[in-house]
Amino acid sequence: MFKAFIPANIIVYLVKEREFNVKHQQMVSGVSIAAYWASNYIVDLAKYIIPGIFCGAMIKAYNLEAFLDDNGYPATWALCLMLGVALMPFTYLLSFLFKDYGNAQTVTFFICYLSGGGLFVLVVLILRIIDSTIQIGKGLSYLFRLFPPFCFGYGLISIPR
Repeated sequence: MFKAFIPANIIVYLVKEREFNVKHQQMVSGVSIAAYWASNYIVDLAKYIIPGIFCGAMIKAYNLEAFLDDNGYPATWALCLMLGVALMPFTYLLSFLFKDYGNAQTVTFFICYLSGGGLFVLVVLILRIIDSTIQIGKGLSYLFRLFPPFCFGYGLISIPR
């Protein structure tokens, strides 16, 4: 679920930033564009890293054997931590589609929620189970890989057991 709340939180700042020209104010003050975006990215990753670590720790704390067997736990940790690295640029790109931060937050939440496990992962999983639709499921899985939450959810169900 954290994979939907964090980008929805971050996109509000990005859309408001464009509305109020915060970047322009920083540029006038002498901050370089690279420093501005690098600091934004680092702060956004810091917002993500705590829930990402918490997610991996809860898997161990609740002893979820499906994710703890053999190579499953390191792969789960990698998925939990690397989701943030992919989710931030995705959110930055998504922010260009909106002018109102309220709409941006709502749409981003639903895109991330549905692509991460609510719909896209289930559709691909079901299509890959049925023999006559395996190729469609494979094709959709390649299309949906544009969404980092889908990659996270699909990665979790693909961990070898």
